[in-house]
Amino acid sequence: MLQKSGKNNNAHMDKIATVISGQAEIEGVCRFNEATRINGKIKGEIISKSNIIVGDAGEIKGNITAENVLIAGTVEGDIFSKDKTEITSTGSVLGNVETKKLVIDENAVFDGKCTMSAVSNDNHAPLLAAEQS
Repeated sequence: MLQKSGKNNNAHMDKIATVISGQAEIEGVCRFNEATRINGKIKGEIISKSNIIVGDAGEIKGNITAENVLIAGTVEGDIFSKDKTEITSTGSVLGNVETKKLVIDENAVFDGKCTMSAVSNDNHAPLLAAEQS
């Protein structure tokens, strides 16, 4: 999903610049410029200019705005993805998704509404704010 080139299309192979460990608990607005993997807990909004991966142990209570989003853990909040959103078989999303492309694996949990568009979600205010900062 998050691989930009090559034959491998596995998000886990993408270069991860930041890792939030499983022991971390963060509260507030988190801004990232590069690909980030979250294995810990975040309560608050996540805004990224790049890719966000929520690992199996990751728990997010808040909205996510990013280029691409892969969910293997739990998200309680809305997801605004400029390109692709993927919920793996261990992933759970309780919230709405706005994206160009959506992949939901068998056994994944998705409870919300999905809006898909062939045009990127450039009108979403948090994403624009992330790109301008």
